[in-house]
Amino acid sequence: MKINPNHYSKICPITGLIVFSIKEYLEYYGIIVSTKTNANIALSTCESIINYLNELKEKVQEMIIYCE
Repeated sequence: MKINPNHYSKICPITGLIVFSIKEYLEYYGIIVSTKTNANIALSTCESIINYLNELKEKVQEMIIYCE
């Protein structure tokens, strides 16, 4: 995925700043891989997402069992 803050800055300077901040955040946490991505933080982010999805899966399974 490519996010180009310059494109948004041409439309609105404040939007460009917001998009730049979001892009930096996503790169830092490894959601978007770039040269700025820290491997340890990216791994931690992925593990957190996996844990969250597993918890969500368990809740959905409990709801299914309850509804049967």
